[in-house]
Amino acid sequence: MKYVSFVLLVTLFNYSFSQSYGRIVSIHDGDTYRIELIDNQEIIKVRLFGIDTTELKQDFGIVVRDTCRSRYLKQLVKVRHDHSDRYGRYVCELYLGEVSINETLIKEGYAWNYYRYSKSKYWEELQQKAKRLKIGLWYNSNAVAPSEYRTKNKLRKLND
Repeated sequence: MKYVSFVLLVTLFNYSFSQSYGRIVSIHDGDTYRIELIDNQEIIKVRLFGIDTTELKQDFGIVVRDTCRSRYLKQLVKVRHDHSDRYGRYVCELYLGEVSINETLIKEGYAWNYYRYSKSKYWEELQQKAKRLKIGLWYNSNAVAPSEYRTKNKLRKLND
């Protein structure tokens, strides 16, 4: 009986959280936000699903962060939650109205489609189009994916 109650509670939490509304209260970088949920004023840390933006120390990292802050900070957004990551962040797709912020960032060249997680062929096509048009981070034909940058940095720290 306890197990059934627990499963029911988890299911209700996931269902109620799978689509909530909140206000973006801070943006660390292009894909990590803090959101205050409207229904209970809880502040949650969110990792945007399926995208990867440049690290702050990378070329274009500050531009991405500042662009996201100017567009989305204090905005009311729809939060679609899928799961949590290993750091305890909610992995979400955010919507400003009916427009996906995640998708917009790829389309406008502010993020990579993190195909390892998203598997979205449409987002991959948006990324390729942005790359062809050399918009956003794609102005640099030698742009380094954030995942590669993080790996190189870890190796560098190990060798120091």
